[in-house]
Amino acid sequence: MEPCASEGAQTEILAGPALDPGTELARCAPLPHEIARMQRCIRELEETMRHHGADWLVQPFGSFANGFGTRGSDLDITISHVSWPSCLDGLFAAGELSWRLQPLLQQHPSFEVVQEIYMAKVPILKLRFENCLEVDISCSNLQALRNTRLLLAYSSMGGLVQDFVMAVKLWAKAFEVCGAASRNLSSYTFTLMAIYFLQVDPEIHLPCIPVGAFEEGGLGAADPRVEAAKKEWAPQEKSFSAMDLFHRFRLFFAEEFGWGSEVVSVRLGRRESAASPEFGLMQHRLAKRIHVEDPYELGRNLHCVLSLEREAFLRTTFSTPLGAWTPSVPDLDEDQHHGGAGDSLSQELAAAKGPGTALGPASAASTASSDGDGVESSGSGAQRPGRWSEKLQEAETDGVEVTSLSRGRCWWKHLGVAGVQNAVSQVLEMASVEKAAAAKDGKAEDPPPSAKPPGPKVRPLRPTAKARAPRRRPRHRGCVQ
Repeated sequence: MEPCASEGAQTEILAGPALDPGTELARCAPLPHEIARMQRCIRELEETMRHHGADWLVQPFGSFANGFGTRGSDLDITISHVSWPSCLDGLFAAGELSWRLQPLLQQHPSFEVVQEIYMAKVPILKLRFENCLEVDISCSNLQALRNTRLLLAYSSMGGLVQDFVMAVKLWAKAFEVCGAASRNLSSYTFTLMAIYFLQVDPEIHLPCIPVGAFEEGGLGAADPRVEAAKKEWAPQEKSFSAMDLFHRFRLFFAEEFGWGSEVVSVRLGRRESAASPEFGLMQHRLAKRIHVEDPYELGRNLHCVLSLEREAFLRTTFSTPLGAWTPSVPDLDEDQHHGGAGDSLSQELAAAKGPGTALGPASAASTASSDGDGVESSGSGAQRPGRWSEKLQEAETDGVEVTSLSRGRCWWKHLGVAGVQNAVSQVLEMASVEKAAAAKDGKAEDPPPSAKPPGPKVRPLRPTAKARAPRRRPRHRGCVQ
């Protein structure tokens, strides 16, 4: 079995200001044995799904499939059936993953079920393949497939675009401004920002590929407009270097971009105000924040996972010289550096249940994916579990929005039967931990059995008035007896 890629390799490459695209960026590309492992994983999943019939599809998406992947990237896969509609309910998708796919994978020697995230808008089953490759499986995630095909069309325009986008992603990870788990923009969002810069720069002018070519029923890469865009860009391929574009990218978002008034729109490929009718469906478009449009879900603003503090830090990072920067962020807590708040929560719950007891993946709080847009709660120091709904983690694959369950009233619609049972058990566990923690701090004590718990004040009822005889209606004077 091939060794896993080093986790710190990417950070070391962009730690200094100098970077040769011919050598250093080539080292950041996925290694041949990593690509071979991902291909084996896809074949194993296809063989597994054949137990349920020959009409099942196993399709990769995300950075591995769109051509902008880097060394050590995880693998995102969606399964679907040829008879399914284009849009599935989250409850149905969670059921398919839990009772159709998960039992088979638990018996497979090459797969390990790491976590079940069935409460999200897009349910995810997190796996580990050959003890090395992290795999996120969703069900009928067709929107992510459209986004992947669109980005693949841009990456296939030439090596210059690939190297430039890779440099942007590595810079964002090295300087810790990327990753929705720490309330930053996702890697997918940085990819859109890089392509948008190439489109609107007057000296570069990357052609805009129509997003409709990759809609359902579209021609995809065979669309004549896509072929024309590639031919138009071909002469520009040797006019710039990847690092020239990278430095211009940082300068654009530091000084030229209309932060709070302009929208990053790969769909349009031109600079437009957030107040334009083109963005009439976008949420929070008038807020004084960065706006990034999803090319297919027009109502979605990709800044939804970005906190105000991290946005201010991002703006500062764009204008910070590379050579004078130390790659460390003091306002990130230790939980986010070592697995996130979900890990500390799992440890506290395991300690409350007793020694030797481990929480299963379904009962532990859901952690955000490494490249997704899920939001992770942040704080300082050791975290104490609060309300259980605030600890249920959002999960998102590359390019797909996830809605927090604590913000909606119908959160139970996204759970299967097993998910509801896990959620109920999680509520009881968190309540016991909160109670034990409060008693330890002396903030709350159990009342003695004989004490009567205080209840709400009830106004006594007024005594019922005696029944009176009906008042006799007087006769009119002019009436005849």
